[in-house]
Amino acid sequence: MGWRDSINQNLAQSNSLTIELSDPKSQYVLPGTVLSGHVVVRPVKPLTVGSLCITLYGISDAHILRQIGTIQNHFFGRGFLFQEIQTVATGPLTLEPIDGGSSAYRYPFSFTVPETTRSMKENTANVINKWKPKPPFLGAEEMHPLPPRLESKGKSPFGFHESTVSYRLDATCEKTKGGTSPMWLPQMAKDVQFFPVRAQQMPDIGSRPLTSQPHSLKSRQQFSFIIELPSIAYPGGPFPLRVGQSGVTGLRLTSLEVKLQGRLVTRGRNILFGDKVAEEKKEVTVANWANLDLPLAPELGTLQATVPQGIIPTFRSFTVALPEYLVLIKYQVNARSEVVKGEIREGSLHILSPISKYGGKSITK
Repeated sequence: MGWRDSINQNLAQSNSLTIELSDPKSQYVLPGTVLSGHVVVRPVKPLTVGSLCITLYGISDAHILRQIGTIQNHFFGRGFLFQEIQTVATGPLTLEPIDGGSSAYRYPFSFTVPETTRSMKENTANVINKWKPKPPFLGAEEMHPLPPRLESKGKSPFGFHESTVSYRLDATCEKTKGGTSPMWLPQMAKDVQFFPVRAQQMPDIGSRPLTSQPHSLKSRQQFSFIIELPSIAYPGGPFPLRVGQSGVTGLRLTSLEVKLQGRLVTRGRNILFGDKVAEEKKEVTVANWANLDLPLAPELGTLQATVPQGIIPTFRSFTVALPEYLVLIKYQVNARSEVVKGEIREGSLHILSPISKYGGKSITK
């Protein structure tokens, strides 16, 4: 570490630069809502600054490693979902300690969280290394809803991959040019804030029926298992199931398992080898009833399940995507003296993003 870096580090530690939200207990940031607070500077010595800025931004990062023997190839992807900058104080300013450094200067800020965004790539101007739209990813200029916050890591036989989607507030204090004060704070981001996001309310989730292939019994009778699923779902929300059958009387449902299987896709780039895509399965169990005794009839009966809170909503962005969930259904039916087992696989179930707008209020006090 050089002497300039040592000075910068000491100055950053001695002069406090922090971010305070108007509602520090808030757990929600929704699109279209107002996020406000103060940038707080608490100098312990005279401090000269050129400007004081705060930035709100969303960022999508991807990293894929492929290794064969001792040879490693790294593939990276970065998409800035949005970036908004506010200058809360324009200098040069000389800030003297207040009450011996126990009090602070407070500068207000206010952002409106965007509802939609386009992924901005750092190298879009580079014609040779320019990214191109590639399903299931969005193009760099396509508008889309903000994806959910995400942290995911996966392994493969030849390496690993990791994906992140995050939202941050950074406060930056810039030094002056030719300032006379012996003390200044170098440009530095402090107190990064991450925001969990959730939907406030849901519309009618609707439903869609699925019918199995016909099952043949020893009596030469046939029946089909019928299950009705929600059209959409959301983390922590209800997942009502309606079950029945057509063709035979006296059937009873004795077990039912419902899983949702998603495909998280990450895209990185190496200037020598081009694009590399890595996939990782994300599977959650919505229902697992092993000891049922439910009569099956043409009139559908209802079972209540719940979507796990930690499920990743479906989304598409420039570098990371989870386009849809496959529904995996396993069931067992008793037909008098016979036991019939079956499976149904159905795709295109969408889990709504927590930051999809279903109404919202300001999160400021």
